[in-house]
Amino acid sequence: AIETNLSKLLFTLCEPYILIAKAKGVILQLELPNDISAILPQHMFEKAVSNILANAVAYTETGKTVSVYFNDNSLIIENECSPIPAEVLRHLFEPFYRPDFARNRDDGGNGLGLYIVATLFHTMNISYSFIPMKQPQGMRFTINLK
Repeated sequence: AIETNLSKLLFTLCEPYILIAKAKGVILQLELPNDISAILPQHMFEKAVSNILANAVAYTETGKTVSVYFNDNSLIIENECSPIPAEVLRHLFEPFYRPDFARNRDDGGNGLGLYIVATLFHTMNISYSFIPMKQPQGMRFTINLK
């Protein structure tokens, strides 16, 4: 694990998702101050965050927003969408779990994305939460960096 400038890393990671979001008519907002860094395994962290970003963009409707920002020692990724019901949320990090509302296999998605995210964060000893938000309505993924 090396000291990583997270702001720089996130700008780079978000680039392809900004293009995907734009193509979908979704706004991807980045608020990343320059001085945030952490000591972590960069490749594993990138893989986990890319997965979260991909989901956030995929599950946000046209005209809605995905926000990426820091709050204290946490990285927050929020997306405006219908909040995920608690009974589904409970299973989302299990391997191969695919809720009814998710894309079917033909459209992609194998039910492993969030399981991989959970495994990577566990390996890196990083705690996280994924919870519904009321205002705006959607989901918030919080990654605790300290």
